[in-house]
Amino acid sequence: MSENRFSLAGWLSIVAAVVLPLAFILEGITEVALEIGDIDIPWGVGPADALFLFYAALAIYLLMEFKRLMFEYYSFREISTVINIAIFWHIIFYGGSFILETLFTTVWPQDDLGLPLFLLVFWIVGIAAAGIIDIVMGVILLRHRSRFNMPVKVFALLIIVTGFFEGTVVFSFLALLLAPASYVAMAFIFLRRPEEVEFV
Repeated sequence: MSENRFSLAGWLSIVAAVVLPLAFILEGITEVALEIGDIDIPWGVGPADALFLFYAALAIYLLMEFKRLMFEYYSFREISTVINIAIFWHIIFYGGSFILETLFTTVWPQDDLGLPLFLLVFWIVGIAAAGIIDIVMGVILLRHRSRFNMPVKVFALLIIVTGFFEGTVVFSFLALLLAPASYVAMAFIFLRRPEEVEFV
């Protein structure tokens, strides 16, 4: 029986499916606590920020492993470029958000709206870009769907729908419901043993 070299990535996909919504929930709790005054000093770096950075690290690792799986199991390289772009996006978006939020809550003058406006635009552009990347990745996979098994096809459909909601920005909150599902689908891709993969 062949050893599954992607089992760790499979279990970490499930972790990512939990960490992402948990980070948003924790962020919401923090905002409510700030509004009602339970926290006297605004946080520059809080638990939610740490979770978002942890999630970004998980997502980058999973993308790298997914690219490797696509090549090892299917000899499929057509998705490599968009995965590299997705990795770069995670670094810029989550790293940039962390830096900008830290500046805003520490050294930036509170009566200056320049940085908050820039941060808002940064988030809007970043979310829309994430939607485009997800849609492109899903479309590439579905164009070659005859080469893949069902978990890959389900993953492709999920990220296309997720990307659509992200791309609208206004309805991006719906992507929070679909993103964990896409990571669960990714877990199925990773956890299947090599002999179970359907080569066509």
